[in-house]
Amino acid sequence: MGIFGFGGNEEIKRKMGLSPVLPGEMTELITLWRDIYSGHAPWLKDADWDKSASFAKLVCQDIAGKACNEFDIRIGEDEEATARIGKVMGDVLQEKTEKALALGAISARPYYDIDTKNILVDWYPADRVIPVAWDGDDLMSAIFVDYASTDKDHHYCKLESHVFSKGADASSSSCTITSKAFTFDGGTLGSEVSLSTVPAWAGITPEPIIIHNLDRPLFHYMKTPFANNKDGSPVGISIFANAIDQLEEIDRTFSDMAFERIAGRGRVFLDESMIPQKQIDGKWIDDISSFDKHYYKKLQGKEQGKDLFEVSAPELRLAAYKEHLEAVMSLACSIMQIDANAYVTDNTGMPATAKQVLTEEKRTYNTVLGIQNKMLVPAIRHILSSIRALEILYSTSERLPDDDAITISFGDSIMLDEDTERERAIQEVEKGLRSKLDYLMNFRGMSEEEARHEIEQINAEAPTYDYFGTGDGT
Repeated sequence: MGIFGFGGNEEIKRKMGLSPVLPGEMTELITLWRDIYSGHAPWLKDADWDKSASFAKLVCQDIAGKACNEFDIRIGEDEEATARIGKVMGDVLQEKTEKALALGAISARPYYDIDTKNILVDWYPADRVIPVAWDGDDLMSAIFVDYASTDKDHHYCKLESHVFSKGADASSSSCTITSKAFTFDGGTLGSEVSLSTVPAWAGITPEPIIIHNLDRPLFHYMKTPFANNKDGSPVGISIFANAIDQLEEIDRTFSDMAFERIAGRGRVFLDESMIPQKQIDGKWIDDISSFDKHYYKKLQGKEQGKDLFEVSAPELRLAAYKEHLEAVMSLACSIMQIDANAYVTDNTGMPATAKQVLTEEKRTYNTVLGIQNKMLVPAIRHILSSIRALEILYSTSERLPDDDAITISFGDSIMLDEDTERERAIQEVEKGLRSKLDYLMNFRGMSEEEARHEIEQINAEAPTYDYFGTGDGT
């Protein structure tokens, strides 16, 4: 079943009167990326290789964590607004970024909630977004897909189109929002039904809504910062889009390792004379009810009575499998612009350090920076702009200030190990960018009183020598 669970572009055109611009190849690829990420890769249907190492999930989750872990947004000096927006964005940003990395994109659609009188945000991963019109790399019009069931036999699909009409300026631009509901059998859209058929959709206006005075669509298509080398379209691609062969090899190797472990279990083969007997219907047969998977009867033809039991303990080849697995993982990471040793242990069994990430090739660090600056920051600012437009439209009591009052920051300590941070702190002290007091408190674990006393001792013992090289003895 395709990413939308129903027919292609022609069916959408019949139902909504719009012509999607999502190429068939990209539809298939988004389906593949979704299945791999969710642990249902097509190659796992093979009974001989049915175990997944979940490497795609691991990468998406880890990189999203590195990109969002220290995300912070400030709305000027307004603590209440900061807390409100932080809850709308910060609480879900890492999860949504992970899904965008997996499927290539995710769309955020702010809306006014009648019940709470607040502006909320719905998120649509790429498999529920149908592009309709682009302006360069920006998605301007789209259809968003929702599914719902009223019971186990009645299933429905909602298509909500956002068509942006760009004028000479914001005052002459508008967005038309149209929502329609249809019966759905898991494969095709059926007849149109009232939106009130599904209780969760009952409050949605069935007539088209036109919103004026917009300088951009109310939704934002947050796509990965990687160039689409599949069809050249503006559609976002998965972080692992070019590592599919390696992901398959990782799963197959992992499955082989699991089989090797099972096949290499120690086994005991018992002579027939050692196997208890039981009588059924007047016949004596072997009683193996107490046997487990470690005990087996010797094959007939073996010399009886010579050895009452034989122990089989095949030599495991797990080390060879591990070496191959890590080699493929390293290649996959390189393709995904991640440090080749990011998920590989060294020969001491310790994982590669964050310092290695920064000093070897900086691939992971640069990839994370690209995600933050080219993907997350523009998305957050667009979403806040849409929230501000809806607050004005619905005359809400809460209003966001202009962009100038909003600051977005991402810390980078998660990408630095302790030694790297300490070295950087010493350099900052030497350049006069950090105080000695701050260094001693944060990197030597001293209290302020202890740190001040330590500085006094240093100055008293060596008044002419400046340990930190700042030219300042205090």
